[in-house]
Amino acid sequence: MAGTTVNKPQSLQHAKTIHRPLISFVALSGQGIIGQSASLGLDPTAMQALLNTAGRNATAVPYAPSADIDTMGVVTATGENRVLVYENGSQNVIQSNTGEEVYARIATDGTDFTLNFFTLEDDGLETAYTIGEGTYDFFIPYRYSFEKLPDDALIRVKSKRVSDDAGGGGGREVMQIVNVTALNTTANLAFTPVPGSFVWGHVDGHSVDSLPGGAFGVAGKVVTWSPTTASYDLEVSDRFVVHYESFE
Repeated sequence: MAGTTVNKPQSLQHAKTIHRPLISFVALSGQGIIGQSASLGLDPTAMQALLNTAGRNATAVPYAPSADIDTMGVVTATGENRVLVYENGSQNVIQSNTGEEVYARIATDGTDFTLNFFTLEDDGLETAYTIGEGTYDFFIPYRYSFEKLPDDALIRVKSKRVSDDAGGGGGREVMQIVNVTALNTTANLAFTPVPGSFVWGHVDGHSVDSLPGGAFGVAGKVVTWSPTTASYDLEVSDRFVVHYESFE
């Protein structure tokens, strides 16, 4: 019949027919390091157990390095092989003595995998790092076929305020009531503010800060109140609230 529109049934495209490899993270948790180490060989049994359920709907994916963009496996190619490192339990990032975030690069001998630890310094230079003894979680880059890509692939890394250079950003926000223990004397902060960062606060609702000429200064966790620059004494009855960022 003229003018009649025929609706044709739509066909579904199977995921396995879509050629679109994508990289996500797999989390290898609770890995212990004894002593100090600049590198760590990953336990093949632990890696195989992880990958046995790392695919979509908890299916297995290959225990193998990804040699190219068409191959599923652990990504070891330079530039794509950065591993995120967290403290097991607290999930805090690891930082060097200079406040830089510690991360790893994953390498392979063709069968097994090794993590080499680094920091990214302020001058942009990637520098080898010796990590301390402890238990860690590693988020390892893995290249999936579209068929095997997990449903939660894009949200597998926990929400964190982390940058490539933790000295230039990152950390976490802290808001704390600081006890005034005596006239112009306070308890220490709960955490160490990011070195060189701005600490601000309120005394009974009035804003104060730690900038030069401000009402107080901070060295490590120690707060020093300055009645001269503040123009008043900090008393035990005052409510002193501070706000800062810390890597701890």
